[in-house]
Amino acid sequence: MTRHFGGRVVHGFVIFGFMLMTLFFMFQAGTRLGPQLLAGSRRAFGADGAALVRRMAESVRSTVVRLVVVGMGEGVLLGVAYAVTGVPHATLLGMLTAVAAMLPFCAPIVFLGSALWLFAQGSMVAAICVAAFGMIVVFIAEHFVRPVLIGGSARLPFLLVLFGILGGAETFGLIGLFIGPALMTILVVLWTDWVVERGPGFKGDSVRSR
Repeated sequence: MTRHFGGRVVHGFVIFGFMLMTLFFMFQAGTRLGPQLLAGSRRAFGADGAALVRRMAESVRSTVVRLVVVGMGEGVLLGVAYAVTGVPHATLLGMLTAVAAMLPFCAPIVFLGSALWLFAQGSMVAAICVAAFGMIVVFIAEHFVRPVLIGGSARLPFLLVLFGILGGAETFGLIGLFIGPALMTILVVLWTDWVVERGPGFKGDSVRSR
């Protein structure tokens, strides 16, 4: 077991090192790589292809910020609250809160459950503090932080968010929390661009029908 665990740890550190090296060169070439990708998309697929690539990039960025970054921020703040009030396994509960915060209306399940545990242990003041602090954090994140960071970008439906997070985590592991919602966002962008906006009433169809 020790040999197997050590091998997994070494493998993880090697992958992490290659990731950092790849990110370094990608960020170094980012100012040239972005315009080159757009130019290649324009040459391969025309102006519509370049516009679609741009929309996909913006949607993925907004989804990662809205679902992952804000959710992890809520998890960190509430994890500190768990540790201060004496909730056991505060780090694990903070991680669960971060994942739950990525899903609509799921973060209160974790921190209200922790508040109920504190209340059952006789810590009424700590339970009220955890519940009140959690409500404040979620309210500020949902009504102020996310709209400011994202603007008017479209929200993913609840079912696609759920499939993206759980399916991504099942398929890719921890990194799937980022990849899953991003892939679902690309799917929604493609669906909207190719099916909804270019449905039966699209002028290109009428031209072909003639």
